[in-house]
Amino acid sequence: NREKPFDMDQAVNIGIEYILAEFAFIEFIRKYLNADMIDVVYHRNWNVYENYMNGIYDGLPKNYLGFWIPEDKVAKSLIF
Repeated sequence: NREKPFDMDQAVNIGIEYILAEFAFIEFIRKYLNADMIDVVYHRNWNVYENYMNGIYDGLPKNYLGFWIPEDKVAKSLIF
């Protein structure tokens, strides 16, 4: 029973596809729900998303996107 060696290139490619799918969903759901703004709730900082939201990658801030990290244990328990 031999394990395959870890393939870093494959892992990075999977990660890229995942993050692009996340961003596409966030953009889609706002339009689908006909919402003016979408807040993403996450349990800690998410630098890649925050950079996307702030326009770091393309120079276009997405003012219709927000980001929230719940501080309250009760709020966190409702989300996670």
